[in-house]
Amino acid sequence: MTIRALKDTDQADILLWLADYLEIHRAWWSATYGVAPKISLAELIKKNWHDLLDAVGDAEKSVWVLESQDKPVGVVRASLDQEDYLGIKVGVLDWVYVEESARGKGAADLLLDAAHAWMSEQGALGRQVFVTAQNRAAVELYKRRGYRIIDCRMLGRLESQNS
Repeated sequence: MTIRALKDTDQADILLWLADYLEIHRAWWSATYGVAPKISLAELIKKNWHDLLDAVGDAEKSVWVLESQDKPVGVVRASLDQEDYLGIKVGVLDWVYVEESARGKGAADLLLDAAHAWMSEQGALGRQVFVTAQNRAAVELYKRRGYRIIDCRMLGRLESQNS
C-alpha cells in the first residue's frame, strides 16, 4: 500500500465513501436531535468533496489517499489549529475513511502515520480528533495510537422538542 496526494480522479471512490460516512453520521445526529436534515445528502457530499479539494495546496491543510494495487482504499484529511487553552499549534484529524475491504490490514495506521508526520513537519505540538462515540472501531484505533478521551461532546433536543 502506498500513500499519495489526492487527485481529481479519486472523485468517484471518495464520493461513495462520503455517502457512506455522511449517511451514517446524519442518521445519528438526526435521531439525537429529533429533526430531519435540512440539507440534502447530495449537497452535503458535494460540499465535503470540495472541502477535500480545497485542502490540496493549502498550507494549513493536507489530504492523502492510500492506494492498494492502483486503487484508492482510504483517505485522511488533516489541518492545523490553535488550541484555545494552551495557545499552541495542534494538528487535527478532520476525516479518516478506510474502505471496508482494507479494514483490519493496517490501512488506518498508514493514513495516521502520514497525517502525524505532516503535523510534526508543520510544528504542531499536539494532535486531536473528534470521533463519534458510536464509532467504536475508530475510538479504539485512536486510543491505540495514543489519543486520550479528555472531554465529551453531547447532543440533545431542545425542551420544546421533548414534549
